[in-house]
Amino acid sequence: MAVLIVWVIYYYRKRRQMLAGLALRLQMRFSSGDTLDLLARLADCYLMQFGHSRRILNILTSRREERTVFAFDYRYETGSGQDRTLHHYSVIAWQQKVSLPSVIALADQPFLPLGKFRSFSPMPTGDTKFDEAFTLYTDNAPAVQKLLTRDIQKILLDCGLINWQWQDQWTIFYTQSVLSALQIARLIHRGSHCCRLIADAKNIDAPVPPESTQSN
Repeated sequence: MAVLIVWVIYYYRKRRQMLAGLALRLQMRFSSGDTLDLLARLADCYLMQFGHSRRILNILTSRREERTVFAFDYRYETGSGQDRTLHHYSVIAWQQKVSLPSVIALADQPFLPLGKFRSFSPMPTGDTKFDEAFTLYTDNAPAVQKLLTRDIQKILLDCGLINWQWQDQWTIFYTQSVLSALQIARLIHRGSHCCRLIADAKNIDAPVPPESTQSN
């Protein structure tokens, strides 16, 4: 047991050093603790309400074009005693200029505590590949369907996401690694059409284009 504790301490120390160095190379700000009070700021977001003993740490922050993007380690626990499990994700989060329709998209069904989403219903998009990757839950299917154009669906599939959500003015992505999270951040900063649509919700009130005009 002592060996395991030492190994865990060593692992997290090395990870902190690695991410601090990465932030320096990418000209991002780095904080090893939650000095930005993100846990409180994101407390109402669905993806930040699971389990207990929640922690946000190793925050990389970049501000471009009046938008602050946060990439960070997020940990929480489920169960207790011998059945206790530590969950660790790399997360990217930012705020849109306007509120998006609420949606939570899950690749891992056991992740969803149904009691929290009684007003939400599963929403198929009609795209086989997308629907195989994620199950969408929303209380406003028409608005979500309108926003999830083919180009946005493609980039969400290509980004290596585990789970993601839109809620109020927040977008939150759970990724496989912090590098995946930063790749998404770089897409946003470079002005990627798809990511900017998500980030700024510019098409939320636009008419849905005909099927023949949507990119694959």
